[in-house]
Amino acid sequence: MNKLLVSTIVSSLLFTMNAFAENNPKGDDANKQANFAKHKAMHIEGIQSRMVVLQTALNCASAATAREQMQACHENEKGAMDAIRAKHEAQKAADEASRPK
Repeated sequence: MNKLLVSTIVSSLLFTMNAFAENNPKGDDANKQANFAKHKAMHIEGIQSRMVVLQTALNCASAATAREQMQACHENEKGAMDAIRAKHEAQKAADEASRPK
């Protein structure tokens, strides 16, 4: 009788723990979801910032009437894209540094 009671209690505990784990993701699954949302937001932000730079470059190039003006548009676009790239690399390095090893 005792063995039956103990095995019933143990199996019910295991069942409860399994059900709890399914409803409360921890560890890798929770980290993956959190990282996914964070990286998705960063990706969308990067796309939007590049779109702003490209729209500005398009307006500048459309308004240019001389070669020097086109060169200035290109230099401004290049500088803005380099700044976006540097920001992305800094975020990427910070993420790598904060990851558990």
